[in-house]
Amino acid sequence: MTQTQITDAAHHTYTQAGVQLVMIDGIRHPSPRTTTSTQTADLIKDLSERLPATFVYAGINVTGTPPFTGVQGAQLA
Repeated sequence: MTQTQITDAAHHTYTQAGVQLVMIDGIRHPSPRTTTSTQTADLIKDLSERLPATFVYAGINVTGTPPFTGVQGAQLA
């Protein structure tokens, strides 16, 4: 699936389920299948803008590590 298809599917599923809180633990470790932390930041940012839910990010030294660095990451931080 493309990133757009994944985002659309997650949005649809979360909306149908009435998700109001999304907690992401270990946020400083992007998926090994994701080629860059920028893609991870873009995906999370897109979902957080589209879903009527609160996003909570957890991890050690989160703001100093990807995906919270760079231009896209600064928006999440």
